[in-house]
Amino acid sequence: MILQRITDDMESEFGMMGSMLRCGWRQTHFAAQLKKYADLYTCNVYNLIEYSGTHYFNSPIQLLPHEEKIMRGFIDTKSINTFDERSSEEGETLSDISCCGCCLTGNETI
Repeated sequence: MILQRITDDMESEFGMMGSMLRCGWRQTHFAAQLKKYADLYTCNVYNLIEYSGTHYFNSPIQLLPHEEKIMRGFIDTKSINTFDERSSEEGETLSDISCCGCCLTGNETI
């Protein structure tokens, strides 16, 4: 009885073809394409009513794994301050330390 009610609810919501975005637990090809190529996605156009017609929507840049390590090193100002204090005590220079070992040899300047 409960299963029949759930089935009826799903059929009334999605029609005979089912959900366009899921097939069971898996995403459909359409959902994968939507996720990959859509500039903006919302389930209801009224979600955009608070934005002006000239509003620019952008998504965060997706970094590659080795770029994330590099950026984490540059953005972490606390570690830079720690390095500055330590380098003055130990006589190290910035060129003696590589960012993550993947792209710098240690002799290059950052």
